[in-house]
Amino acid sequence: SLPLGLRRGLKPMQRKAWNTVMADGFQPDRRNRRYFEVYLNNRSAGIRINLKGREPNGLVEPGAEYDALVDRLMADMHAFTNLESGEPLVDECVPLCRVTKGERRASLPDISVTWNTRHPIRRISSPKTGLVVNEELTARNGDHRPVGQFFALGPGLERRVLNQPVEAKDFVSTFSLMLDMPVPDTDGQPIEPLSGAPDVAAE
Repeated sequence: SLPLGLRRGLKPMQRKAWNTVMADGFQPDRRNRRYFEVYLNNRSAGIRINLKGREPNGLVEPGAEYDALVDRLMADMHAFTNLESGEPLVDECVPLCRVTKGERRASLPDISVTWNTRHPIRRISSPKTGLVVNEELTARNGDHRPVGQFFALGPGLERRVLNQPVEAKDFVSTFSLMLDMPVPDTDGQPIEPLSGAPDVAAE
């Protein structure tokens, strides 16, 4: 609700504050922790190990100690249960340290933990940790969903509902055909009837 000029003036301060918060993650005093949470996205958490030779104040030795800790943390996460639904708290743990490559690998978390969000998460428990309660839930979780809707409007279109699903990659092929701008090596297929209708505005 602030005026645009004021918002622009505050942008550097906002960026600095964000970087400061993210630099220390959600848990303070990271130098004295063997592992800590780092932001990944709204549906998945990142766990980063305080590894010697990589972190400024590393505590965990590379090699056998590091590998054992990765395995233990993934097992600990899978041991949690959502007490209200009876389902596992975690859908998937991915050891990013083992499945990713590249020059920016050291910037990623060591483990990605994807939550089971099919039910509210208020009361969870594991044999090792015990009961954890969180009653302060927001109205929405901010997740992206794999299924959605799209709408298209244009002079070449009749009112209709498509009787088959489309994939996100199909929009690339469709728009390139509509704009007469071929793109090489794309997996998508043009969406009918959009591919034959000029001047269509889609969103």
